[in-house]
Amino acid sequence: MEEQHSYKDNNGEGTSSISRFEDMIAEDAQYFFDVGEFEVIVDHYANECDYTKALNALNFATSQHPFSSDLLIRKAQILAESKHPKDALELLCQVEQSEPYNSELLATKGNILSQFRKHKEAIQAYKKALDNELDKDDLYMCIAFEYQNLDQNAKALKYLKRAISFNPENEIALYELAFCFEAEDKLDESTIYYQKYLDQHPYSHAAWYNLGISYSKMAQHQNAIDAYDFAIAIDDNFASAYFNKAHAYAHLGRFDKAIELYLETFKYEEPEAFTHYYIGECYEKSGNTISSERHYRKAIKMDPEFSDACLAIGRVLSQTGKRDEALTYFQKAVDIEPEHSGNWMMLGDILMDTKDYKGATDAYQEAVSLDENNITVWLKYADTLFRSKEKAKALKVLRKGIIVNPESHQLYYSYCSLLLQAGDKKKGYEILEKGLLLNYKLHTILFDYYPEAKRDRVIGSLIEKYKSE
Repeated sequence: MEEQHSYKDNNGEGTSSISRFEDMIAEDAQYFFDVGEFEVIVDHYANECDYTKALNALNFATSQHPFSSDLLIRKAQILAESKHPKDALELLCQVEQSEPYNSELLATKGNILSQFRKHKEAIQAYKKALDNELDKDDLYMCIAFEYQNLDQNAKALKYLKRAISFNPENEIALYELAFCFEAEDKLDESTIYYQKYLDQHPYSHAAWYNLGISYSKMAQHQNAIDAYDFAIAIDDNFASAYFNKAHAYAHLGRFDKAIELYLETFKYEEPEAFTHYYIGECYEKSGNTISSERHYRKAIKMDPEFSDACLAIGRVLSQTGKRDEALTYFQKAVDIEPEHSGNWMMLGDILMDTKDYKGATDAYQEAVSLDENNITVWLKYADTLFRSKEKAKALKVLRKGIIVNPESHQLYYSYCSLLLQAGDKKKGYEILEKGLLLNYKLHTILFDYYPEAKRDRVIGSLIEKYKSE
């Protein structure tokens, strides 16, 4: 006969199932628990991420209640959470034979199928669960996320809208909706949707915020500011709204106002490295290099691996004549993100300024190998080689650049200028014609590369020839 114990939970509201279960284990006894008590016990261990104890409790529970689908489904959920999704799926398939329309089972099955990246099958499970579930909010969201995983954002939009119709206070859906609208290049539709939503729910700070984001991405920065103002009026602690509003003012060139708003965010959340970075950027654009350097340094202090901040401080130091120190920061940016073409290009630029042509050449070579479509790097790479008296290599670089980017008129005009300077006028004229065919209007960049070309009669006649075509 079971020994009787008196247990009270922390609130003194009755028997503590957890303590009773643990005493049973310690005493190697056999107590009876109903399904609800087992669910409390299992949830306790799961919340502590002690999945071994949770599964042990479930094994004991199913021995007492072998036909409880609730316990079997919970066991599948714990198996999935403890990184045994295959076992979880097998168990669910067994239970499904007797309860094919159990919505919780189907939702759990969908979640596990998603872990296996079987997104289409997961969608089928979630949709089947919809037929028998009154609370459809989470299921609509799950289906939308699966469509996003399949890169089918138009279908994801459909289910996100359903989720919001079912539960207008679903803020996650409001945010995900903005992402899908942008992915589908439907920013106009996005603003219309949020405006209609706000007609019915004018006090949704999330909707005003996402409307502001849509306006920002459409470069309608004043409209964005107005939307962010409404979001802040509803929730004056909304740090992200202050941050995005600051961004909008920065785009309008109102850097003082942007800085004020970036600093405002520090009242509502801990200062972050990227916020100091943007403050530094505003100071830099407004010509205050001392303050910009100070905030860039704060960003790096908070996040030593912030490569953009390293580049920025290097740029400021370079502009103020501190090239040796600037070089240190450019090199650091490269060390942090060696696969970033732009980092290598800026390192090349500072090396050029210090007349280190060999170092600059190596940096540009690395940059172009990482991004063969970056025309600016090809031009700088070739120019550096040419200045280093390596004319043949410079011409070879431009030929390769043209092969990779055959529609780039800049490369043709640069190639022409180097050929002319190298004395190969015949080839230079031939390349000029190809450049003129690609983009006649911008032929004057040839004179930026090689001003002496203005005095070449053949070049003049070729320009006149293609002017009329």
